[in-house]
Amino acid sequence: MRFILPRLSAIALLGVCAWAMLRADDPPALPKDDEVQKLIGQLGSDDFAQREAAIKALDRLGERPLPYLRLAATKSTNAEIRWRSEHLLSRPDRESESTGLKLAFIKRGESWLGSPNGESGRREDELTHLVRLSQAFYLGKYEVTQAEYRTVMKQEPSWFSKTGGGKQKVDTFVTNQFPVERVTWFDAIAFCNELSKLDRFQPYYQLDEVQKENDAIVAAKVKILGGHGYRLPTEAEWEYACRADTITAYHYGAERNGHASNVAGATFSGGYGGEVRGPNLQRTCLRGNYDANAWGLHDMHGNVGEWCWDIYDRNHYRTSPRNDPAGPAEGTHRTWRGGNWMLSEAVSRSAARNFATPSERKDYLGFRVARNP
Repeated sequence: MRFILPRLSAIALLGVCAWAMLRADDPPALPKDDEVQKLIGQLGSDDFAQREAAIKALDRLGERPLPYLRLAATKSTNAEIRWRSEHLLSRPDRESESTGLKLAFIKRGESWLGSPNGESGRREDELTHLVRLSQAFYLGKYEVTQAEYRTVMKQEPSWFSKTGGGKQKVDTFVTNQFPVERVTWFDAIAFCNELSKLDRFQPYYQLDEVQKENDAIVAAKVKILGGHGYRLPTEAEWEYACRADTITAYHYGAERNGHASNVAGATFSGGYGGEVRGPNLQRTCLRGNYDANAWGLHDMHGNVGEWCWDIYDRNHYRTSPRNDPAGPAEGTHRTWRGGNWMLSEAVSRSAARNFATPSERKDYLGFRVARNP
């Protein structure tokens, strides 16, 4: 008895072959990564210390283990490995593999930015407007520190350091975990690219025609390449993250609290909008010395000002798009946010906008990094 198969057209035959090929490679095989795969295997160890060491090591590797953890969470025959893989996948915060720089996961969403008419210290460039951020992102839990900057850039530009001009004000401190300052906007961009390389991400920016003065980058052509490398936050991302779902002048409330941030003016009687007074350090201080906001971000008010990506335009809020604004296309100054140790508490409000030429180096101006998941 013979079975007669129907004849297939050439197109149909190609379709069947293509389907078979997709099935054979679905899901696609992951490239070999001995270190990650060994650590995931270690999650199932009978030794508690071995399991904990593997968890910490996988955490330090950031996003590199994620596809392997997803596979282990669904396919492993070891229940311990499945459970611990799922647990690691549910921990959204990340850490730089090369420096230990910590990043908080910032959810996507909407927020009112700018300040209401009645807010004390309000300026005309703070028009209230609704912004929607369509993508989640990571943002440094702390301002980039002197130690992190030295590790990445092999330089120590900071005024408040053991070798800086303000060393007499910090001579009793170890300043490794103080924020780096006296960096230009271009220096911050270059740091982002160098940290991306160290952590095995493609750089987010392209820098051409770089010009330096005394080891600082004072001019360059900067182009966004995109991707998952480190970058500066946009001004909208910065304020959205600073507010952390609040609408008050500060993420900790409507009234100035002299013990909540490192700013000047804290010793003035009454302070800003309240009776709480605090020390006026007249210098930078240890990162994380003050309480974080609700999303785990420290020093969003005070310590050092923080460079953002955007070009500054005082009227831009009148025309900026609601979705994912990234600043105007042209201009001579870049924005910075968050106030600093030298300026009054009013300048450290969530809505307060500041600007400087991108070549400026100031002992009150640093940055924190962002990254796309």
